[in-house]
Amino acid sequence: MAAIVVQSILIFLTVMIAILLYALPSGRKKQNLPLCFFLLLTALHSLTDLTIDSPLFGSAKIHLVVGPFIFLYAPLLYFHYCRLFDVEIKKVESHFAIFGIFLVYHLLWGFSHTIFFAVFSMQYLYYSIWIGRLVKIRQKEKPIKRIWILFITYSFGLVWLFAISANVFSQLNYEPLASWTELIAYISAVILFCGFIYFTMSQPSLFMQVRVAVSNQIRYEESTDRRVKKQMLTLTELLTKEKIFSDPELNREILAQKLGMDVQQLSKEINQHFKMNLSELINQYRISEAKILLQNQELNIKEIYYKTGFQSRSAFNNAFKKQTEKTPSEYRKTL
Repeated sequence: MAAIVVQSILIFLTVMIAILLYALPSGRKKQNLPLCFFLLLTALHSLTDLTIDSPLFGSAKIHLVVGPFIFLYAPLLYFHYCRLFDVEIKKVESHFAIFGIFLVYHLLWGFSHTIFFAVFSMQYLYYSIWIGRLVKIRQKEKPIKRIWILFITYSFGLVWLFAISANVFSQLNYEPLASWTELIAYISAVILFCGFIYFTMSQPSLFMQVRVAVSNQIRYEESTDRRVKKQMLTLTELLTKEKIFSDPELNREILAQKLGMDVQQLSKEINQHFKMNLSELINQYRISEAKILLQNQELNIKEIYYKTGFQSRSAFNNAFKKQTEKTPSEYRKTL
């Protein structure tokens, strides 16, 4: 009795979520529509509990008509994938071919567990593999999109795997095993539903336009970008006008304090803005200054490297040769 109550609640919530996803004022209706049909179909099959055994002709049981609809699950998930990733759906009618074939079969000969479930399993497996490959190709997309589509595709397939296995065991008269497998299928369905609730609550941008959040994010990024550009401009002025590179004690901590930045952030922004690390940037300015000073023949090499912030002649020579392919003495001779 408790299981029936829980299942009834899940069916009700599934229908409500399907309606909500489509009725959201800022919802992505075109994208959500296949998913809404998918959910409604799940609720419908939960109600009928796969008890279709007779053909429609000669029987007044309305629930018999839902049998062939199992062949819509995989195409609907594929359509949801295409709209989620903005992929054009080619040859739409071809995806409904199996459904059409088994609709006719069902009307004429009724529901066959063996045939229907065997073909459905192969169809769903094919679409699952195809969706998995397509998701793998879309590496540049947001990870949450890929996680969502893989979760719903494979977890739903797992539920049906256990449900079909339970039916097979029942057909083979392994009733205890069939009961346990059916219980696992039911638990898997509950987990699937809980996961669905988690995604809809924690990732609303998957199903609707979250304009405020996006707008705030853009403003934050623009504000951060302006601040960083200003800090890098200040750094350039400190190096060109104040010539702080001439201080041999200059390091990341001192520079970060002057710019009001975190040490790690300073290194990151210098790498992004100047395409080199801090040491390379400082040495670039020191060597540029040294080239100017080398034109003054009255200054010896030792005076020049002290004036430009180097603490030893060897460090000066190595840095100078790295940039000019000449030692300071060799460079002076070319002037």
